[in-house]
Amino acid sequence: MGAYTTKSKIPIIWVDTFAVIEIYKTNKEEKDNPRIKKLFELIKEKVYQRKLICPLGEQEEEIEEKVGGVIRQFIDLSLGIRFLSNDEIKERQLVKAIKSYRRTKDIELTYLDAFYEDPVTYLQNKKQDFIFAIVLEPTELEINNRKATKQKNIEELQLVKDKFYQNKDSSLIVSDELNGSFIATSYLIDTYRY
Repeated sequence: MGAYTTKSKIPIIWVDTFAVIEIYKTNKEEKDNPRIKKLFELIKEKVYQRKLICPLGEQEEEIEEKVGGVIRQFIDLSLGIRFLSNDEIKERQLVKAIKSYRRTKDIELTYLDAFYEDPVTYLQNKKQDFIFAIVLEPTELEINNRKATKQKNIEELQLVKDKFYQNKDSSLIVSDELNGSFIATSYLIDTYRY
């Protein structure tokens, strides 16, 4: 039993939310960032030539302010192609893994598992010059909650990190980190088997 992958005929790039925000700031707020301008122009050129697919993920959930403006800027790069939600992608892959384990068959991991429809076919058949998208601006309360959650997570991670590194030399730290990765991976495998 193993796994094999089916790749898209056109390369797919996922642009991190931080980069999406920087692209917006560079283009709309005229922030001077030559690297971001060059990145944006390169992606846009390749997307419009149908040599690159740049889907929109769940970036709206990570943006604290100006969601509408940022996402509208990025929809242009995505040509309306969206990834499924992270949970939907994980669920599809988990179901495949379980079926494969029960039937002792190979797993086919395909790029299609991450999309609502085949993005390559979509690009080949795309005729319209417009894209429909619903972008909801978060309320002030939602923005404040996102910021508070982010700050709380950072503080909690820092506390765990400080506690982890307390009174340890570098060799023990590396050993613990490797052991932690092994334990986490083993746990996931056992969970999927179950």
